Amino acid sequence: MKAYKKAFIITPLVLLILGIIIMLISLTAVHFDVKALDLCGESEKITKEYAVSEIDNISVNLSSTNVIVKKSPSEKIKITYYTSDCCPSSVTTEEKELCLTDNLNNSWSFWEKGCFHGIGRLELNTVIEIPDKSLWLNTSDKASDNHSDTLTEWLFSLSDTLDEPSENLPKINVYLANGNVSISDINIGNINAEVSNGSISLSNIDNIYGNLKATISNGYFKADKTRCHTLDIESSNGKVNVSNTGARNAINVNTSNGSIEVKNIVSNNISLESANGYISGNIIGKPADYNITSSTSLGNNSLEAYNSQITNSVKKLNVVTSNGDISVKFTDKDL
Repeated sequence: MKAYKKAFIITPLVLLILGIIIMLISLTAVHFDVKALDLCGESEKITKEYAVSEIDNISVNLSSTNVIVKKSPSEKIKITYYTSDCCPSSVTTEEKELCLTDNLNNSWSFWEKGCFHGIGRLELNTVIEIPDKSLWLNTSDKASDNHSDTLTEWLFSLSDTLDEPSENLPKINVYLANGNVSISDINIGNINAEVSNGSISLSNIDNIYGNLKATISNGYFKADKTRCHTLDIESSNGKVNVSNTGARNAINVNTSNGSIEVKNIVSNNISLESANGYISGNIIGKPADYNITSSTSLGNNSLEAYNSQITNSVKKLNVVTSNGDISVKFTDKDL
């Protein structure tokens, strides 16, 4: 009798699982776009604009969407986002801070709203357009405008005393649970991007006075053609790629499970650390330009010969991995 009861309970469950599998196979066979299924219901597209005098800081805190931050063709700050009855998003402005949030970042949202934390929003991009720095701060940065300099000359020709302390710059904060963050073609502000499940991409950032920080747990990070004061990257499970990038103060990359690849990077302080992954690429300059510290537990190390060298340089290069090769070279190529 007990065996009969167990079979009576288990059989419908097995049939249910088989039914779901068959349904998914059928949807795939007819090329059904699962991502396009908006479980939040019909979404409304909203666009708002603000004068630069109205906003000092921008903060985005969303559950599931893609966030794009790019240069604005106009003189205003422009934000485009989506909202629905099931998955509402809203914009508020208080004390010159623009905040875009939804209410899906807590564990009860799934049950209360039944919208699966915004699945379907992954096909909808939240877009923030930022005007040029000269318009926002009403100032001119001659060093930033002088693109005739090479990357190294441009970075290290600047005075040690910055005219615009980074603390006084506008701040752009993006916190995202599921989705990708793309920031490109802007030249202002301290940027802080944090993603749990997705990627972060920076490109064509020309911002010598700003600090860029990226934190990512399950996804890759990429930075290309970026100039800043400090670049900090924290990654737990994913690849990190930094190319054609310079930071006057420091470039710090730390990843627990992933490789680090660099190409044509330069800074006063470079630190590349990985717990389980290889580190490869090239750094602008010569070995004598840096005080070098490097080590790997299991793997080859191309920098080992330079660990004991004595230099007069104040620059530092730290390259460490636990399980992987270190294959880092130096290049006289400048950008």
